[in-house]
Amino acid sequence: MRSFLILLVVLVSVPLMAQTDDLKGLPGYVDFGALDNRYGQAKVEINLGTAMLGFVAALSESEEPEASKLLRSLEAVRVFVYEMDDAANAVEHIQDVAADLKSDNWVPIVVARDEGELVNVFVLMTGEVIEGLTVMAAGDDDEAVFINIVGELDPSDLSKVTNKFDIDLGDIDID
Repeated sequence: MRSFLILLVVLVSVPLMAQTDDLKGLPGYVDFGALDNRYGQAKVEINLGTAMLGFVAALSESEEPEASKLLRSLEAVRVFVYEMDDAANAVEHIQDVAADLKSDNWVPIVVARDEGELVNVFVLMTGEVIEGLTVMAAGDDDEAVFINIVGELDPSDLSKVTNKFDIDLGDIDID
């Protein structure tokens, strides 16, 4: 039984690692750095590639055809939520990643700072097309949140994706 479990873990892990490597070459992918090394194990982790997004799209097609169509156009949805002791460390990390994004032509559309809290929302645009969206937030609630949506995205459809995966962007209005 133990050998079977080890084999199962290996079989599941290899495609996930390959998926991450495949995503790294896409324009909308953001490398947040080694988050687990910095913050420990994620409290919430969502890693959906095209296969899983297609599956979710198929399941939601009859009830939410517009959201289903949008999900099929995405390459990945990645969400990481970490509990932390020191918000200042996460704020500094977010500032470092934000500087890298700016140097890679990502556009900051929201930057909110308030007494040790920081929220950054960036988009990667090619002409009129959004190829990626990233949200990074940390603050007094002792959580750091990193979200990366990879693929072509219509800003008016963003709420359909965030609602489908219960991603709370708070008071941020992207439309």
